[in-house]
Amino acid sequence: MLVRAYLLNGNNAYKTSALALSDSIHRCGFNAESGIWYAGISRSRPELYSDFSYWWIQAYGLMMDLCLISLGDVEHGLLNYLYLSAWVAKEPVKLYFRITEAREGDVLHPLPIEAKDYTVGEVLIDGAPANLEINSNKGIELPALRGARVSVKILF
Repeated sequence: MLVRAYLLNGNNAYKTSALALSDSIHRCGFNAESGIWYAGISRSRPELYSDFSYWWIQAYGLMMDLCLISLGDVEHGLLNYLYLSAWVAKEPVKLYFRITEAREGDVLHPLPIEAKDYTVGEVLIDGAPANLEINSNKGIELPALRGARVSVKILF
């Protein structure tokens, strides 16, 4: 919103604030080694954040990238693939996650776009089928995991 306000009225205070916020978001929410946004932050204190808190990291980070710098190739490719699969081709997608650590009951929200008409299909943990609970928000309730590779099939 700050970048948009700056673009609308040219007030440099908005630009300065947007750049400072962008720097903070990139420093805390972005893995420069892999070029990928973190899906969660401060999960060691879950009482501070709901299961949906991670969206601000990705949403604001990507918005800043679009406005201030170019969108990273990884995110750009992923979003193109998901939007085209969901709204144009209506084809299923398979998404892959590396879960460094999850406590039993932690929730994985696998789809980072605003599609609503989809079903969570097969979930594999380290290559083995996992019969996991899918909650009403289409979040996958995870078992305790450490260093697990999770794949999720999304049906549009």
